[in-house]
Amino acid sequence: MKNTFPENRERKKIVELAREYAARGYHVFADVLNYKSPDSIKGIKPDLVVKKGDELIIIEVKTSDSMKKSKDIIARLAQYTKELPGARFDLVITNPRPQSSAQVKSKILQEELGAMQEGLLIDINDAIKYDRTDLVVILAARLLEGLLTRMAARKGVHVPPEERTLHMLSDKLVSKRIVSQSVREFARKLQEHRNAVVHKGAVISTKEAGDVHQKLIKLLKQW
Repeated sequence: MKNTFPENRERKKIVELAREYAARGYHVFADVLNYKSPDSIKGIKPDLVVKKGDELIIIEVKTSDSMKKSKDIIARLAQYTKELPGARFDLVITNPRPQSSAQVKSKILQEELGAMQEGLLIDINDAIKYDRTDLVVILAARLLEGLLTRMAARKGVHVPPEERTLHMLSDKLVSKRIVSQSVREFARKLQEHRNAVVHKGAVISTKEAGDVHQKLIKLLKQW
């Protein structure tokens, strides 16, 4: 029999949030009993949509287990609200089983890091659209630093804060055979671009910016 416990936890949380927002005077749309179902947004039906005046909040409720399968949905809804004045996207995590405080803290940090990285990827895409290749380089360098730091943590490799630069991180991970030589080359080139932009006002071409964006998307999918 399929285990529906995580789904039940999500549904209970949606009901709880729907009641809370309704009590605060919001117009609530939720796909649960006694509420009107939300309209689809870009082919996605959100778990919960609440409105009051010009304020719009789109809410997704996930367990830590269902987060991995919902990355695309979360990113698309976050991007939609980012482009809509007065709108906000909230991601609510409800854990499917009791965990130690250390486990909970670790999961929260991982989820926050993941959300930040998804947000940086969206910002990079926006910077490309508006031909701000200088911002693409700066944001991409920060995103890759975060990805390499997270990879080091997952593999139990301690990296002191002073060594968390792109070239030092990539060198250490290559020496541990955790990432490939091509990743190190990408990291080194990106750091060179970043330093040139910050210290010399240099720019890169739109094509180079697009290549950087695609490489980061590929790494996010792999890691």
